[in-house]
Amino acid sequence: LTAQGVESLDEAIAHAAPGVKVSLNDSAALEAVHEMIAKAQRGKGEVRLIVGFEPGQEVEIELPGRFAVPPTDIAELQSVPGISEVREI
Repeated sequence: LTAQGVESLDEAIAHAAPGVKVSLNDSAALEAVHEMIAKAQRGKGEVRLIVGFEPGQEVEIELPGRFAVPPTDIAELQSVPGISEVREI
């Protein structure tokens, strides 16, 4: 058995995951999303934001670039007030 490299399981998952969709119900949560993107490494994942304005009216925004979003970041975003849902896409 020969290894070509070693990386943590979270890093491997982050680079393989397609991306995340983040539903916001409060603009104050944008700061947490910004912090996640600022520290994210380049990867293959899209980051999409769903912003609701009024019942039945929402906008989906795909952020430019591709990012590695590890499960720890997804879990962290799920606990942020103002974020109603975070799911892998």
